[in-house]
Amino acid sequence: AWWNWDILTDEKTWVNLNINPIAPVCNNKGSSYSFWVFATDKDGYRTNWTNYWECTPFFAPGEWIVSSSVPIFNSQYGDNYSKEDWTSFSAPIVSGIIALWYNKYWKISPWVVFDTLKISTTLNKSKQPVLDAEKYLSNLQAYFDKQISSKAKVQLQKYKDSFSKLSNSDKKKKYQGLLKTLQTRSKKLKGDIKKETDYLIDLINKEISKL
Repeated sequence: AWWNWDILTDEKTWVNLNINPIAPVCNNKGSSYSFWVFATDKDGYRTNWTNYWECTPFFAPGEWIVSSSVPIFNSQYGDNYSKEDWTSFSAPIVSGIIALWYNKYWKISPWVVFDTLKISTTLNKSKQPVLDAEKYLSNLQAYFDKQISSKAKVQLQKYKDSFSKLSNSDKKKKYQGLLKTLQTRSKKLKGDIKKETDYLIDLINKEISKL
């Protein structure tokens, strides 16, 4: 959460953190990454109290958020809920979107998540950059699909190198044997391993057609 005004002076206006930086955000390097989130109001604009800095351009709703609450704040929505503001509501929205992918691919580099978040922002009706969850998931899928295809191509090259001295007819027999093994294996696989195997099967079929 990108904090909600100048905590040093307690003035209820936003702070330009390009001028007055707060660690650890924008210290991102190597394996250490921080994801800070700004707040937008009910009309989609950055609020006049959310701190702002260009190095983490992630916005999410943070005004008039209905949430569970302790009794002292319960007057608006009955016994268990109230309507509140602040970036503490914005950050969990982005965290939840990130978690959607970690649920599928638990091992993913922070820089991949960060860069994918950056290219997955879109302008809302108020011309403010907000995170597009669907676009984020689609971009990550494209990234992993590229990784999968690269692994399959590397494996194919290993086969090609090992068969390089064989005649075309012998190469064809070798590839056909591999194809049969991989097709049988693919039926028992799931997830990325199956995708990689199926991609390799497609590449081998193309190699066979050339012989």
